[in-house]
Amino acid sequence: MSLRSKRAGQSIGAVVSDVFWKTHQARLGVVELIPGVDGSEEMAPIRQSLRKTGLLECDAYNQLRPIQKQWIKLGQVGGHYRNMPDGKTYYDEPYWTVNLSIFEKTTCKTIALEIREKTYFLAGKKIDNTSMEQLISVLNYAHDQGGRRVILINQTSYSPEALLSQIKDQLPQSESERTWSRLQGLLCESEDSIFSLDEFNGHIVTAHPLIPLTLPKESILGMVGLVMGTPYESPSLTHASAHQSRFFSEKEASKHSEMKCQYFSAGPEK
Repeated sequence: MSLRSKRAGQSIGAVVSDVFWKTHQARLGVVELIPGVDGSEEMAPIRQSLRKTGLLECDAYNQLRPIQKQWIKLGQVGGHYRNMPDGKTYYDEPYWTVNLSIFEKTTCKTIALEIREKTYFLAGKKIDNTSMEQLISVLNYAHDQGGRRVILINQTSYSPEALLSQIKDQLPQSESERTWSRLQGLLCESEDSIFSLDEFNGHIVTAHPLIPLTLPKESILGMVGLVMGTPYESPSLTHASAHQSRFFSEKEASKHSEMKCQYFSAGPEK
């Protein structure tokens, strides 16, 4: 049963199971899907390979789903001096690394977020920290913009009720009351009703077509880039460029963030 009549002009949402999502996602058409990515199990091997070989493409990267790859951004770190306790100065050589982009905005009327759990050494089982960070960003955006459908895909072992309780426990104390209030106000739909609201299909405005995943070939620090994840062979070195995927540069990332909407077919992704 929907409570949407009490939420006119505001964003709506629901928690759905992963199985229910995979069964019904095709009914939604275009969706801003924010995938779950494990920082230690999925991202760490990519960072290690990138730093060792200079290549983005490795077994860990190739095992990511296409939508996960689109949320990964490549950047350079290091390249600065540090003062050591013994009074000596140490230079950190520049190297490439990858991080997950945090949601900012979209032209899609529907936002779907995969929520994962993780077992931490000291804290035990919790909602993955990245999932929490994405969730807070989505909640604030949906509240401020209005007119969005938010689907929280429960990929954890928590029941829907336990998931909400865990979310409340993990909210940063500084914004716990505000964010929890927004989440409660958002979740006014059921697992069934959230998929039946056709007025939330499509875009708020017409989106630009997706830019192909491309890494430029220009030389950077004497190292050449990759194109479509395939090494561009050079007589000297092969190395990842400073720009990757659709993120272009830090300045262009914000400009083109509306281009992340994706179409999905029925059933789980192969």
